[in-house]
Amino acid sequence: MKSVLLKSRTTGEKKAFPNIVQAAKFIGHNDSYIHNMHKQGKCLNSKFTGEQYDVFVGLDEIAIEDYIPDEYTGKRHMQPCGECSKFAYGCEWSESFKPVPGWKAIPTVTDTGAGQKPINSYKILYCPKFERG
Repeated sequence: MKSVLLKSRTTGEKKAFPNIVQAAKFIGHNDSYIHNMHKQGKCLNSKFTGEQYDVFVGLDEIAIEDYIPDEYTGKRHMQPCGECSKFAYGCEWSESFKPVPGWKAIPTVTDTGAGQKPINSYKILYCPKFERG
């Protein structure tokens, strides 16, 4: 199966999926919609949000690996938040789910299943506010 990268036309945010089926679930369409729009060079429209995405299909696995959420890769990633003394107070992420300025994080999508809307989150690689505690 071919990997898929969706890039928001509004924010430039990238979301990656290991295959067309997973990308289709995220935007609320079937896989043939993605395939056809990609062939025509058109953007995709999310049924959930109305967001428009440019689609890239069949990217090299190495190039796309950092964008694929852990639930798809099988690799375990530990968020630094669980060991940070500032997690309960003094952190934009834990207080209001806003990205921390200066962090290095990759957007992810969690499939909640049963036709529910996917949840957007982040795989945090580095946080400038992190203090082990």
